[in-house]
Amino acid sequence: MAELAVAASLVQAYSTIQGGKHTDAMYKAQADQTLVQARSQVLQSRQQALNHREDGIEVLVQMKRNAATINARAGAGMLDPFSGSTGNIMTVNLNQGFQDFTTTRDNRFIAEQNQIIIQKSAEHQAAQYRAAGKHAKKSAMFSAITSVAMAGASYGMMGGFGGAGGAGAAPAGGANLGGGFGMGGMGGSWNPMGKMGTFGRIIS
Repeated sequence: MAELAVAASLVQAYSTIQGGKHTDAMYKAQADQTLVQARSQVLQSRQQALNHREDGIEVLVQMKRNAATINARAGAGMLDPFSGSTGNIMTVNLNQGFQDFTTTRDNRFIAEQNQIIIQKSAEHQAAQYRAAGKHAKKSAMFSAITSVAMAGASYGMMGGFGGAGGAGAAPAGGANLGGGFGMGGMGGSWNPMGKMGTFGRIIS
């Protein structure tokens, strides 16, 4: 029975170690997947930043076109493009164009900062996954070693590894033949000056 218990503990220890390795691999896969997803999101955010940049350029181009149109019409009517109603139109064009351009610039900045946030968050999450995997692997190894050690200790207490019936144990009826000092019999004694006889008598 003791040998079966030790064998079972070894099988359980192996299973525990393999489970720890599996958990570690699972966490590593999650870490890699997190980084891949983050990379995809960063690329999307980068594309958004480029789109906002293009929108900003388009706002400047359109503002320039509007100003050119106002100047042309004012020139055709012999008007000052920067005074009167024409000047008001020019001012509205510049104000609106500046607001639109500022909005696109801010959106671009937000998209660029979002890229950094996504990347850093993914790296932090991936690090946590890897740390959890290492911890699970080490815990499984420690649990397996502890289980085997306890089974070995129990086996020794139950008579394995020469613990019972070995040298030094005296039978109830006579001197120990295994090399110990146990003296058999009731009332037997040990005299360093004589020899031990049968049933504990002293022979001088």
